[in-house]
Amino acid sequence: MTKTGTESKRSMGMLEWIELSVAIAAPIVNSVQTLPQLLEIWDMPPHQYSLVPLSWQTMSLLILTNLLWIVHGWFRKDWALILSGLFQICINITILSYFYH
Repeated sequence: MTKTGTESKRSMGMLEWIELSVAIAAPIVNSVQTLPQLLEIWDMPPHQYSLVPLSWQTMSLLILTNLLWIVHGWFRKDWALILSGLFQICINITILSYFYH
């Protein structure tokens, strides 16, 4: 049994909806992945920052990764990637600034 044009369009609409949902969810999850680290640091006094394990190398790689996502988003003209990358970079720089001020 073959699909009619309407059924084919309806299933494509569903696939596009799933793709759009993933495209929206992925940058959001990526952006909030380091929020727990930021919140942990935010609530502690400055003299205790050294008690929280933080690798500046890892944070630098996270920033580099997000810069690459921003560039990728720029080429694809995908504002979700660009904005989530910028948001994540702001979080990572804030975390680094708490430790290395």
